[in-house]
Amino acid sequence: MKIYQVMHEYTVDGGFGDAVLNQEVVAMFDNKQDAETFVERFSESRVYEKPYDELIYGELYMEEMTLISHKEFPTYMESLDKENLPWTKWFREQEQWYHKRLAEES
Repeated sequence: MKIYQVMHEYTVDGGFGDAVLNQEVVAMFDNKQDAETFVERFSESRVYEKPYDELIYGELYMEEMTLISHKEFPTYMESLDKENLPWTKWFREQEQWYHKRLAEES
């Protein structure tokens, strides 16, 4: 089953003059059209006043997700390859980049 989550994307001051991107789930729908309508109606990207005028808030977007039922869970878990999950690949790439950079600096 597909579900559609509406996300709010905003930035906050990281304390060092940098903008830190944040995201939060605002709502979830079982119908894509309802989620798109919600985003169209309530998304309004805004910018903070100075000195934070590079920070944004109010922008909404939709993500499609697959809902795994309890009945489907065992089959779903067996189908996953832990080494090839997106976050595992990303972490491995970051780790390789870090070690390469350390070697270059030595």
